[in-house]
Amino acid sequence: EEIMNKIKEFFIDFFKTRNVAFYIALGFAGLAFIGGIIASAGTKVAGGGALPAVLTMLGLFAFFGLSLVKHEWAGAGVAAAMSFVSIVVSVCDVYSFYLSAVSDMSMTGISVSKVLALGGIGSLITSLIFFAICAIALTALAWIRMRKKPVIINATEENENVNE
Repeated sequence: EEIMNKIKEFFIDFFKTRNVAFYIALGFAGLAFIGGIIASAGTKVAGGGALPAVLTMLGLFAFFGLSLVKHEWAGAGVAAAMSFVSIVVSVCDVYSFYLSAVSDMSMTGISVSKVLALGGIGSLITSLIFFAICAIALTALAWIRMRKKPVIINATEENENVNE
């Protein structure tokens, strides 16, 4: 019972001491994870693996975990790095499939509609956009204060309030 109350108090204090930038960064870390799921599921046809989803999930967990020990800036940096790495991993996983498909198209003529008709290309483009936006935003947010400044109560004001 006492341990549960301490844990409850910790999380109440945790969420009360975070400002809007923390929640925005948490949203971008979550959005990167959604992009990782889209990349992993959508590019399966082209030979894509689950690594983008795993990396962005690790970035999300690292952000939240490092936030628990008051290192939000480091967590945002790790989540941004995982988003950048997910861009590279996503492209490396499927580039040979799309390269051979486009080279086969070159015999008959390449068009935008043919390229967009390739399996998983829409998912790849969507996830790459998600990763880029999240990586840039999280990098910027890593430099912004994510905790509220502590309120310092003046001892004389506190004593005056008690005396009244």
